[in-house]
Amino acid sequence: MEKNIKIPDTSGLTFEKVWLMFQESRIEAEKRSQEAEKRSADLENKAKERSLKLDRMMQETDRKIKKLSDLYGGVSEGIGYVAEDYFYNALKYEKKLDNIQYDTIERNNSASRGKIEQEFDIILYNSNKIAIVEVKQNYHLKDVDKFAEKILPKFRILYPQYDNFTITGAIAGMTMQPETKERAKELGLYILTQNQKTDSIQLLNEKNFKPTYY
Repeated sequence: MEKNIKIPDTSGLTFEKVWLMFQESRIEAEKRSQEAEKRSADLENKAKERSLKLDRMMQETDRKIKKLSDLYGGVSEGIGYVAEDYFYNALKYEKKLDNIQYDTIERNNSASRGKIEQEFDIILYNSNKIAIVEVKQNYHLKDVDKFAEKILPKFRILYPQYDNFTITGAIAGMTMQPETKERAKELGLYILTQNQKTDSIQLLNEKNFKPTYY
């Protein structure tokens, strides 16, 4: 079956009418294009505003983090200094460690030799013995190995004039976990802590303890 196709009546169209329709269509297209550009510009402006706002928020966050870091670092450093001051003054008063009497005590000695450099918290001397004490507010297990394996051996390198002295090491902490104490004993280190009852330093090693000479 043939399908009838309706042909639009164009008898009433003139060149002027067609031209006017074309112009109206062009104007409508330009209007839509301008509206699309405006929406795009608005979206771009909003994206820029969000980006600027995010940047400001990140800068403010960074400022707060830095402030907290400075505050915490200052507090941590202050607490560490208090612990060091406590043990230094106690050892300065008696200059004795495991019944060994020392003549001189020094604090925060730094030395460098080539690429090797180190600061030692507390050093006790007599005519032929040296005891090196490292202090921390809370002495952790990982700090024990570092002290015994990396810090203590540097002393003979940095101070060759004491080559004939016997050198022992001690860890000192206001607090420390049992595993820290056990590891220190295994490495032949003296263990100093605060006696809560007498507010004096306390040596935790047994009477038959034999220190390691470094």
